[in-house]
Amino acid sequence: MSVDKPVTEDVIRDFLEKQTEHLEGRIENLKNEVLDFKVEILGEIKSLREEVQVTTNYRDMIASNEKRIEQLEKQIARLRAN
Repeated sequence: MSVDKPVTEDVIRDFLEKQTEHLEGRIENLKNEVLDFKVEILGEIKSLREEVQVTTNYRDMIASNEKRIEQLEKQIARLRAN
């Protein structure tokens, strides 16, 4: 046979404190998860930005090389024509 505790202010206060502590712990865990995810996403964005910069630099080099190749081809064509 169990004896139920009467619902008193102390019982309610204890219950609410335990629930508050539990929720605060869950909120803290959620904050940490969000921050970890943010750090991961920012790392990916930084990596993508670096890749875009490298690609842009290669594109500029390729365009420069194409221009030089065209000039060389014109010079060779002129030499052959003479």
